[in-house]
Amino acid sequence: MTINWITKAQVKAAAAKSDRAALAMSLRHWKQLAAAGKVELLKTRRANRVSEGEEYCALCQRAGSPAPGFSCGRCPLHRIDQNCRKQDGVYRAAATALDKLYGCQNDPVLYTEWRRAARAMRDLLQRLYDEGKK
Repeated sequence: MTINWITKAQVKAAAAKSDRAALAMSLRHWKQLAAAGKVELLKTRRANRVSEGEEYCALCQRAGSPAPGFSCGRCPLHRIDQNCRKQDGVYRAAATALDKLYGCQNDPVLYTEWRRAARAMRDLLQRLYDEGKK
């Protein structure tokens, strides 16, 4: 299965539209990351067409990233996981796992750790999205 990866333009448009649109785009992005096979994920990341970072996070962009002094406190994800970008946060765990995988691509344990961390991030965003339906 080949993933039709989101683009930076789609992320920027969702961030400009509304909190809900930004959340939906961020959720879509993490669903893609969590579903990607190892070869496709690494190939796409190497081509700079995907990242776990803020350039592909509509929530970060909506909160003002990458402007100096942007506030994570403006992000709806901050309500659930106030340590999102800090060492013990869900996002940081996923970013660290992907960096490790990228550095040692033949280690199946690292891919398993990445998938677990990406799914945790996806699930956190899904929970936040579902809460907004109520």
